[in-house]
Amino acid sequence: MASLLLIDDHPLVEVALEAALIHSPVPLRLFSASSEHAARPFLQQPLDIIVLDMGLPDGDGLEILRRLKVHLPTCPVLIYSGEQTQHYVRQARALGAAGYVVKSQRMEQLLSAILAVLGGQTAFPAIGDAPELPLTRKA
Repeated sequence: MASLLLIDDHPLVEVALEAALIHSPVPLRLFSASSEHAARPFLQQPLDIIVLDMGLPDGDGLEILRRLKVHLPTCPVLIYSGEQTQHYVRQARALGAAGYVVKSQRMEQLLSAILAVLGGQTAFPAIGDAPELPLTRKA
């Protein structure tokens, strides 16, 4: 059974992911923490994947990703965030994330990305080469 650590401060994300995992073809054991500090005990045990929110109360998600990759270099980290700009996707990839899923997508998309990453693939949205102009982009 694969072990998954969810680090997200929104309790409904844990509930929704737990419900989605019922449909997973791969059995997954879910651990959950609401902050980097609360995640520390789980980081002492073997993990197969970490799902990390970018906006945590005790730290910047990109900085936490950087530290995770230093301390657990072989454990894939999948970013699950409300941040939708290409800038964050590119930075996460550059820092070693295995994938990036936007929270506005359905939970099935997160499960699909988790399974892809566990299978040795990456799970990033397609992004163009054109520079992003966030002030002119419609949300």
